[in-house]
Amino acid sequence: MKQEEMACRNCGATGSVEIIPKLKHINRLALLAGGIIFSLLFSGSRKTAFRCTACDSRFSQRTRKGWACLIFFWIGIALIVIGFLTFEPE
Repeated sequence: MKQEEMACRNCGATGSVEIIPKLKHINRLALLAGGIIFSLLFSGSRKTAFRCTACDSRFSQRTRKGWACLIFFWIGIALIVIGFLTFEPE
């Protein structure tokens, strides 16, 4: 799988950026709102932390995978809201 080419926001160096591992967790609110799939999409959409080995600066941004997870998360939330708004009890 091809990795994204990241440039440091401080010094502009490419190829010297490494990912800082983040703690994995399940978001309880997303779990209650839409189940395990929404919780995983929400966790996947979080910003990824990076560190430049050239200047030792730290920054965060969303990757392509993070943006895709965020879009699917909000589409799912919109579908749930539309379902509640169009529900007609008999």
